Amino acid sequence: MKIIASIKLTKGYEHWKSAIESEHHKKTREDFGIFSLEFGYQEESGRVFIVEEMESAVSGNQFLAKNPDYVDEDGVDPSSLQVIVLKS
Repeated sequence: MKIIASIKLTKGYEHWKSAIESEHHKKTREDFGIFSLEFGYQEESGRVFIVEEMESAVSGNQFLAKNPDYVDEDGVDPSSLQVIVLKS
């Protein structure tokens, strides 16, 4: 399934981008079947938009459960998460 996620950042875009592009974070996501396809920052809204592909919603939930510090390390405000599931 493909999703579009939108988040607000607590540590700035450059910090977030550096964290999610690191090999450690890429491998961690891929181990759970989550692949980032594209992302971008919209300065006017202060939001990052991410297009990801994953096996299922369960993959995302398992990933977050096994990596509870991921959101804080990356500087994401978890209360700001918005997800849209794209149907083919």
